Amino acid sequence: MYLKLKLRLMPYFYTLSRLAHDTGLPPVRAMAMEFPQDLSTFSNHTGSAQQFMAGPFFLVAPVYRPFAESSMRDGIYLPAGLWVDYWSGEVTSGPMVLDSYPAPLSKLPLFIRSGAIIPMWPDMAYVGQLPADPLTLDIYPSGESSFELYEDDGHTREALEANKSTRTLITCNAPPDALLGQRGTTSISIAAAVGHHRGKLRTRSYKLAVHLPKAPASVMLADGETPLKLVQHPSMASLDFHKDGWAFQGDDLGGIVHIRTTSHSTATSLRLDLLPPAMALPRPAGSVSCGAHWAAVCSECPQGHGEAWCNGDCGWWNGICQSADWPRRLSKFPEIFL
Repeated sequence: MYLKLKLRLMPYFYTLSRLAHDTGLPPVRAMAMEFPQDLSTFSNHTGSAQQFMAGPFFLVAPVYRPFAESSMRDGIYLPAGLWVDYWSGEVTSGPMVLDSYPAPLSKLPLFIRSGAIIPMWPDMAYVGQLPADPLTLDIYPSGESSFELYEDDGHTREALEANKSTRTLITCNAPPDALLGQRGTTSISIAAAVGHHRGKLRTRSYKLAVHLPKAPASVMLADGETPLKLVQHPSMASLDFHKDGWAFQGDDLGGIVHIRTTSHSTATSLRLDLLPPAMALPRPAGSVSCGAHWAAVCSECPQGHGEAWCNGDCGWWNGICQSADWPRRLSKFPEIFL
């Protein structure tokens, strides 16, 4: 399981390795390096000495005591901000210390920093078994965040000696507490690839896993042309049979919007907007609702049943909403529908 995850995360760690070559910033980072403003990370305690950051987005808290003593992990320190349990999707707000975290061999304590954009390869048994297409983007929206994906031919030294490489900037803009259900548009942009290397993909499709607790109203895709409204599918099984579209799984790791695109040129940019549901309009005074529209009560039932009837304004007629997908007649209690 861990070896498969490691291979899927190759584009993330390969990018970090190039960053280390260029700047000296290592992929494996002490907590104090990633959170220099948090003075507690400079103290010698379990939350600073027995955990680390793998790049900017993964917090790893290895088990450092024999399982014979305990299968629980204590002293996991989560700095300020929102953190997502990689295995369960549970969102925790820091700063805080987690104790008694279940940590069997199959569950390495692993937390994702809010705002994370994690590129992933398809499932494969070894490097090069399959093309890096589609590219999966595992996204945890929170405010403004970005990740610049680095790619080269993976075989020669041309990237170092002849600058033969490609970089693709991926950005996400969302409400700060989108992981907690804060309303607002989540926008994901994939810039045109800059540079060239042997074997560079001219086109690429994408799979996105956007972690949100609620489904968006719609997903719009724009690649420089007229924005396209992607089709919503009722399940992942349905989405798997189509080249593009989206589906929401509310029971998957706290909620995930799965998006699939067709192949697009890597020389052009791509943008996806996850639009929130429309806000409910405030109820006018002295009105009743069919669940879709508000309308003023103009008279009681002419048969003396005491039910609210309307003269047809706003799509109503004889107590029936003409605009709803299925008609519902108002009962004598205006907030209860038949």
